[in-house]
Amino acid sequence: MSRSMKALCLLIPIIAGCTMEQTPPAELKVRQAIDVSALQPCNLQSFKQTESSVLNGLHEINIQVQTPIEDVNDEILLQVDWKDGLAIGSSSKKTIQDVVLTTSQYGVQYDIKYQPVNVMSETLGVWFNWDLEKPVPITELQPNDIGNINLNPDGAIVYRIYKNWIVKQKGVAFIVCGIGGMQYASRELGDALLLEDWTVVYIHSVMTTPDIGKNIPIEGTPDSLIELFNHKYCQLTHATRAIQADLELTEEIPFVLIGISAGALNTPAIYESLPEKPECVVLIAGGANMAEIVQDGAVTNWDFIVDGRVLTNNERQQLSDAYINVFSRDPYHLASMLPHERTLIVHAKWDDIVPAKNGDLLWERAGFPERWVYPSGHLGLFATFNEHAGGVVDWIQSKIWE
Repeated sequence: MSRSMKALCLLIPIIAGCTMEQTPPAELKVRQAIDVSALQPCNLQSFKQTESSVLNGLHEINIQVQTPIEDVNDEILLQVDWKDGLAIGSSSKKTIQDVVLTTSQYGVQYDIKYQPVNVMSETLGVWFNWDLEKPVPITELQPNDIGNINLNPDGAIVYRIYKNWIVKQKGVAFIVCGIGGMQYASRELGDALLLEDWTVVYIHSVMTTPDIGKNIPIEGTPDSLIELFNHKYCQLTHATRAIQADLELTEEIPFVLIGISAGALNTPAIYESLPEKPECVVLIAGGANMAEIVQDGAVTNWDFIVDGRVLTNNERQQLSDAYINVFSRDPYHLASMLPHERTLIVHAKWDDIVPAKNGDLLWERAGFPERWVYPSGHLGLFATFNEHAGGVVDWIQSKIWE
């Protein structure tokens, strides 16, 4: 294939001659049992089960995440304008029906429930938590004298819930978004599900993420890498469990889990953690071996620093190899737990953001479930996701109601 044709395929996978490669699931071999009790614990606080409204007199909710390796900015989750007794979001200009504070064994949440527009209801939420050794400012969860809530948690996740409230829902789909949050591909897939009368929960990445090309100081051991990634995994697993508990899903309501890009890197860990397992799992542009992905990926491109020195290429590879030989929440270890006949892996053939070789590794570690490979790069796949979203939804529904 010529360079020019390959470039076109990177951007537009539907060009004639650039077809999607579809591989059915391989016959599943006997899987070795996984002892998840060996996973590094999630060092997060547990709370008593409470629920209360904090809307009355509320002016602002500010979240500033504390982290040792990332540059942190204040995140204003919500500013409220009061007009004729109505609470209006300053940025969204939407009417707020209620702001509900929930605490549970999984952490703390604020759910901002907007007044439905036409048939669609929307909730903007934030989950957050503190490490076990940190004091928890319980009294600061309520608005202060001027109506502000100011918090400095050790981790925070933003999510949005959309639902057509006048029809019976077919099921609930959790879409674990990439670093950019609710971008084009996530919205296209969510819109396709909403058209089929699914409730859609978009779970964003953590509120702070290291910059491109960031120098990340570590101790140079596999355990130091596992600890670094584990903090991210635990935030998403706890947040997803909290949202799942709030939605009170029953066996009669189909539940599916979809990970996109960075979200797909976390999805096997989320799957393992959920007490109620999803019926289908879709991983889009994911991979395995996080140590390689964050160093080799074109967007992250991290350099690990040990004792003030950047690792050589040989040292980087040795660290990556040692890392995957220690059991952790990395997809390399947990992908085999996914439901083989009801897992779909979608890849971009020339992905250099989540490198294609790591996508192949994910497919292998998952036991070769069904896979679709598009002749594109990472961004090309997502730029044309309107062409793929309907097919993903059809696949999900065919598996649930086959």
